[in-house]
Amino acid sequence: MKRILILLAGVLCFGAGAPFLYATVPSSNSELIIESASVRILTPLDSTPALQVTKKNFVLEEVPEKYKNKLDIFYPPQRVLTPEHTLKIKGVNRLLTPVYINGKYIPLRQDGRFSMTVPLISSSNKITFWITFLTTENRALIVERKLILLNTPPNSSKYSPQLLQGYHAMTHLLNQPIQLNSLVTKTQWALFLHRLRPSTDMQPPLGTHCVKRIEWLVDLVHCLELNLNTPSGNIPFQDVSQDHWTYKFVKAAFEQGFLEVGSTLEPQKPLSMMELLCLADKISEFKHFKQEAFSFTSGFTLTDEQKKAWLQAPKDFMQQQEALSVYAAQKKLETTLTLATKKEIDSSKEHYRDIQDHWVIETAEKLKRAKVLDYGSSFLPEQKVTRSEAYRRLSALLSPNHPITPRYPKKIITRIDTLRLLFELNALGVSPNSQTMRWPFRDISRKNTLRPLLQKALDAGLISPDRAFHPNQGLTRAELASFIIRLHP
Repeated sequence: MKRILILLAGVLCFGAGAPFLYATVPSSNSELIIESASVRILTPLDSTPALQVTKKNFVLEEVPEKYKNKLDIFYPPQRVLTPEHTLKIKGVNRLLTPVYINGKYIPLRQDGRFSMTVPLISSSNKITFWITFLTTENRALIVERKLILLNTPPNSSKYSPQLLQGYHAMTHLLNQPIQLNSLVTKTQWALFLHRLRPSTDMQPPLGTHCVKRIEWLVDLVHCLELNLNTPSGNIPFQDVSQDHWTYKFVKAAFEQGFLEVGSTLEPQKPLSMMELLCLADKISEFKHFKQEAFSFTSGFTLTDEQKKAWLQAPKDFMQQQEALSVYAAQKKLETTLTLATKKEIDSSKEHYRDIQDHWVIETAEKLKRAKVLDYGSSFLPEQKVTRSEAYRRLSALLSPNHPITPRYPKKIITRIDTLRLLFELNALGVSPNSQTMRWPFRDISRKNTLRPLLQKALDAGLISPDRAFHPNQGLTRAELASFIIRLHP
């Protein structure tokens, strides 16, 4: 993997040939205006009337300490600079409640982890992501991530950090790709001057012809309103006569540092893009524009329509949950489980002794304390569950007044039969946000009659999009506990 080191008011890493490389921006000792990286509330969403959301919902820079052992975003960090055109977002939600990225539902694995690769397609090179978690308190907790999509030339390792910074700012300023080995056209030169100083009355000639040195010198002196009546003095360029009308323009540009000392100026030589980038770094307006191009405090704009769209799916899910016929029973379970916090569990002497390092420990301890699923002192997570136990426990939660008696009660229940039971109990009737996604299970073909049932379970977040489902595999105690905790929103 080839990397180059770029100093952008700190240390930034650009990559060549890597699948995804990023650079975080320092928050101090920087020429850029970088806001503090401390955890704080950015924008209360209820301040926007069009959203009509409650004061429980906020946009945060980071997950609050209250939820740190439950929710986390592994990647990306708060601020990212990248030349890549995809971003992989990874995290974990141990509450096993729905997760959304910019309003799109993301399936969870059994341990609560999630991962999604998103394309970086935007009209702006500054992109915002909202990662929304639904908490057990019926809140939408939104964590914001900011990203700047960098424009870099081919073979960027050959160029200096300062030139690469200028390249990104110049492509953003001209709003078009540029080639470092090309000559500057009159159209590009006109755009450059106009966007640096839109109020100027000067109109440089347009066209595909190249700009000559003497032309850009005269235009630049006019645009920047440099003083032409400077004290008499000589300039080092032997090919510029003091009697020529352009002499005062050359002298003004030289005295302001826009020209390097040399024996000749070559006034008829075309201006190259490399020369333009070096010239631009001497203009204060371009320095300010470059600073803005790399700033994480400006340029990240979200419309009310975007915010409303990104919040619509989480709001719909919470409303649909309330409409379920089993909601009252689940609400009672939710109240009981909420009391079983990690602190309370740690203070309890009634622990399972055999699952201290198992992924199901937190779920199992919660259910034990809530007296929903209690196996004594040993949980035995890989032990298979009989049809009788599965029907008894799930019916008690979802249909306490109408228990279902299974056939062959002593037989081990399979994973697919468990989903059929949940469907019969109306636990798959509503999905959070059905999305068109790539079918994950390699052992279930497109024409398999089980596919509609599995799709409902995927949409409801009851199963994870792993590579294989193993429908005829016996259900374990750990999987039963995972089903029960996911049934409660």
